[in-house]
Amino acid sequence: SCFPFKMRLLNNLFFKFSNDSKADYQKELAEKRLAEVFYVVDIKKGDFVEETTSRYSTYLGRLTETITKNKLSSKKDETLKMIDSHKVVLNELIKYFEANSGFWLLVKHDINSIDLYKSQIEKI
Repeated sequence: SCFPFKMRLLNNLFFKFSNDSKADYQKELAEKRLAEVFYVVDIKKGDFVEETTSRYSTYLGRLTETITKNKLSSKKDETLKMIDSHKVVLNELIKYFEANSGFWLLVKHDINSIDLYKSQIEKI
C-alpha cells in the first residue's frame, strides 16, 4: 500500500512549518478576520456580525496560543502592536451599535478577548 508514503508526504507538506512561520501565518489570518468584521459592520450586514466576530476572536486565540505555548518572544512586540491597533478599530466599530445591543455585545466580546490575549502574550 502507498498509505505510508502519502502520510509522509502530507507530513512534509503541512507539518514542517516552524513555530515562527505558524505565528506569522496566524497573524495574517487574524488581520484578515478583522477586515471581515470591519467590512460586515461597515456595509451593515448584520446577519454576518456574529459569525465574523466569533471567527476573529478564535483566530486571535490561535495566534496567542501558538506564541505563548512555544514562548515565541521574537513575536511578542509585533503581535502586541497588532493587537493594540485591532482594539482601536474595534472601539470604533462598536460605535455603530446601540450600547448593550446584541451586535454591540459581539464586538465588545472581541475587545474583551483582545485584553485577555494581550495579557497572556505580555507574560512570555
